[in-house]
Amino acid sequence: MFEMWKSIITVICLGGLSVEDIRRKEISGWSLLITAGVGLVLLAVDGCWREWQTLYRFVPGLVCLLLGWLTRESIGYGDGLVLLCMG
Repeated sequence: MFEMWKSIITVICLGGLSVEDIRRKEISGWSLLITAGVGLVLLAVDGCWREWQTLYRFVPGLVCLLLGWLTRESIGYGDGLVLLCMG
């Protein structure tokens, strides 16, 4: 039952970021912080934050941020931050 609620909450958060990005052509830092905080709370409640494999979830976002930095933001930092939140 918790898995279903976790998925619903995640979709709502990411959907909110998508709507904000479509309307304003940018995502505010506060929205990203709130989404990341919700994700961390869900990890803590689920108890899987104790597993070291959980760190692999953040690799795609970190790689995207690195690529954004190397290409002088051809890939925007917002994309990397959203991937990081999704992890």
